[in-house]
Amino acid sequence: MRAQSPLTGLPGNVRIAEEIERRCLADEPFAVLYVDLDHFKAYNDHYGFMRGDHVIQTTGRLLQDVTLETAGPTAFVGHVGGDDFVIVCDPAPAAELAEGIIEGFDAKIADLYDPQDRERGGIELVTRRGETQTFR
Repeated sequence: MRAQSPLTGLPGNVRIAEEIERRCLADEPFAVLYVDLDHFKAYNDHYGFMRGDHVIQTTGRLLQDVTLETAGPTAFVGHVGGDDFVIVCDPAPAAELAEGIIEGFDAKIADLYDPQDRERGGIELVTRRGETQTFR
């Protein structure tokens, strides 16, 4: 099970480590992109685990699509767990790939929020101290 994420179907930690080790042993240059969603815990707390899982799955599909389009079939996309992903690719397209991921996610993000939260520009949660905090 550690070889594959059950939520996204992407390779998990064992396969991520194997891919990095394979590239190191082959003595080929590579880039590692670490993808993490800002304020995901707040999103999960506000909307619940089902919607949080949907965001993770959507992100995984986006990463696969943009990576294949930008870096080609030799690039590797893995799911560390939670809202953390890793992409291993040739160094040349890494910056373009990162920009493409950000643009793609920015284009999809609004659809993942309820209309009132979109209008407000984020979600509001009450902290343990009773203070309202907005996450954008």
